[in-house]
Amino acid sequence: MTPPDTIPIEGNARVEGKAGGLTVSWASFGPVTDAHFAAAEAPQRVLLADDGQMRTMAWTLAQVADGLAKQGQRFRFHTDERPGHADQLVAAILEPAGLTETERFVQLRCKVAAPADATPEAAGDLPEIAILDVITDNAPWLDLYREVLAPLPQRGVTTEAGIRRQVEDTALARPLFLGVADPADPARLVAAITATAVASSPGAPPVGELSLVAVRPEWRRRGLGAALVAAALAHLADAGVRTALTYVDAGNESALAFFSQAGFQERGARVYYEPQDR
Repeated sequence: MTPPDTIPIEGNARVEGKAGGLTVSWASFGPVTDAHFAAAEAPQRVLLADDGQMRTMAWTLAQVADGLAKQGQRFRFHTDERPGHADQLVAAILEPAGLTETERFVQLRCKVAAPADATPEAAGDLPEIAILDVITDNAPWLDLYREVLAPLPQRGVTTEAGIRRQVEDTALARPLFLGVADPADPARLVAAITATAVASSPGAPPVGELSLVAVRPEWRRRGLGAALVAAALAHLADAGVRTALTYVDAGNESALAFFSQAGFQERGARVYYEPQDR
């Protein structure tokens, strides 16, 4: 693997591991470097490695964490869990590397109706939901994000730095931003949501992801969040999406209940691990 003193903290990097040919990928989101085992590698591959190889992988990850800490970077490693399936890599590599669970986000999924059936109903007297041009002017969205979402636990791609990277990097799936302006101050957003259609396996329809659902406190309990989700799903349907997912902090019971009412069901979890005492 890459020596700790030459670890790239901008963009993506693929680093060859020693345990059964596993590959580690990472990307930086501002001061956070987020790593994971490459999705193409089956977790069972770890069973092909002997104890010495797994110890080497664990030692190397510990060295990576130390190297990034010296560069002022926070290091996180994530894995995706399925209900009832223990992740062999956690006990075999992450725990010996000194990485312990720090955050857990529940993955929720729902079916997306075909475009002809996906047009949301009128939202009554709610303000109009519009597509936001955050490339030309991102100040209103950032103001809403910093007030409502920044204090909450976030995944790498839902941090401010992660969103900036998604918007600026043409190689990544660009998110669609939907927002609602304050009728009394059109330059101020009162609510917003982000929807992204991500390519899946060849020949399969893209998968949609909803994220960054933000409603200012004084505008809550008016149905605005539900209207935003419905509008986002309609846009994803137009993009060919048939399944949508979202991630919710496992401790956010109100958000879990909100998405459950919108038709989402739990399908797994994304779990983050970080080094301790570094």
